Amino acid sequence: MKLADRWLAGAYQGSRWLWPLRPLGRLYQWVIQRRARQFQTGGRRAWRAPVPVIIVGNITLGGTGKSPLVAWLGNRLAAQGWSPGIVSRGYGGSAERYPLRVTPITPVSESGDEPLMLAQQTGLPVMVDPQRSRAAQALVQAGCNVIISDDGLQHLALARDIELVVIDGARGSMWKPCFHLILSIG
Repeated sequence: MKLADRWLAGAYQGSRWLWPLRPLGRLYQWVIQRRARQFQTGGRRAWRAPVPVIIVGNITLGGTGKSPLVAWLGNRLAAQGWSPGIVSRGYGGSAERYPLRVTPITPVSESGDEPLMLAQQTGLPVMVDPQRSRAAQALVQAGCNVIISDDGLQHLALARDIELVVIDGARGSMWKPCFHLILSIG
């Protein structure tokens, strides 16, 4: 078993070596709750697209299948006559300018691996930008009439109409504490 796999398994089992990190977890929870309240009370504003926005995210550690769900959803909406566009942060990539329109031949060093995979698998417009609302605006200007945001739960500056939360069915034991956090900030 790889070190990363052992670490992830330990995190889900509540390994003792993680106990010293609990205060940092509480601090992170406080920061996230404070930030969410700022958006809820109008202290910070979210950009609302003139088209439906679907956020796909997760609240568990490790891969849960977000990107495959985004690809499936985008293809399904396109088959039903919609013109979907996909927004991503582009982790692992660094472009000279944003928003970056990802095509099947965009260098992974610019786009990140998941946005490139989504562009290759779906043929749909994929836009990468650290500011997801700016990427969504570019997709709307390009003619998309529904936006799907990959891994966007924590990015509250982009208003959403639907949130899809993907959890790992085999390791869902972390669901209850995370669900409590969602209820407390939502």
